[in-house]
Amino acid sequence: MSPWDWNDEERLESALGANRPSWGSFVERYLFWPTVAQVAILIVLVPMWWAWDHWHCSDIRLLRMHVGKKHRKPANPNFLAALLVVQLVCSMVSVSLWVRRTYVQKCDDLLVELSISIFFVMGYIVRMVKNEFMPREALTLACLIDVYTTVPIFMERDESLWPSLVFVRVFRALDAMSQIESTGVLDVLSDFRRALLFLVLRTICMVIVLSGTVFTLEILGEIPGFTDKSIETGMGDISFVSIMYFSISTISTVGYGDFTPTTIPSRVFICLEIVVGVLFFS
Repeated sequence: MSPWDWNDEERLESALGANRPSWGSFVERYLFWPTVAQVAILIVLVPMWWAWDHWHCSDIRLLRMHVGKKHRKPANPNFLAALLVVQLVCSMVSVSLWVRRTYVQKCDDLLVELSISIFFVMGYIVRMVKNEFMPREALTLACLIDVYTTVPIFMERDESLWPSLVFVRVFRALDAMSQIESTGVLDVLSDFRRALLFLVLRTICMVIVLSGTVFTLEILGEIPGFTDKSIETGMGDISFVSIMYFSISTISTVGYGDFTPTTIPSRVFICLEIVVGVLFFS
């Protein structure tokens, strides 16, 4: 059989070979064990929060000076600002390494990832100190990203699991910039330049997260037991999911052109759908 006669799953299997990750191993490494770690962290934080508040640890002069509190800037923001700048750089380096992995399909940068992850652990602790070890802080998006991207790095190495969720660390770069702004360091920039800077960062964050998610889902392939079943029609091989995808791309006026209605009733309805989409998004 010629490779051109293979379906998409067979081509992907041929291209990746032994490095093809499975849904089961991916979910276990990047979702299950980080969730276990997250629950353990919440359990540990409850008595720590009580002790921190009971002994008024936030009033320690060194912490007031360099870390501050949740709604109070530190007296000397240089330490916190430097820490956040390093966090921003480490976030972008992590994302760059993830992009590189999509081309080499192997984990050959473990030492760098470990070093970066150790720093994220330190940053996580400083964040908890600043927020007085409140358990709800561990449920913020930034802290969840730290847990779900750091825990797998310290697990046993598996070459087939080169795809990961590290690309979401791009959000930590945006979060770091927001916290840097809260320290007052960015006050030297005009409001327009600050707004432009955050617009660029938000755009980069959105593009990388969306692209990384689609890439990972395509590499993992169909979820076992949830394979889509298509019906052959004049429009092509269709299913509810594929038509939902077609409808959304149509009403958003994107129109990829991978499906084309062939019957008169469906063409008339698509005309109405396009008009509704233009009115809805205008």
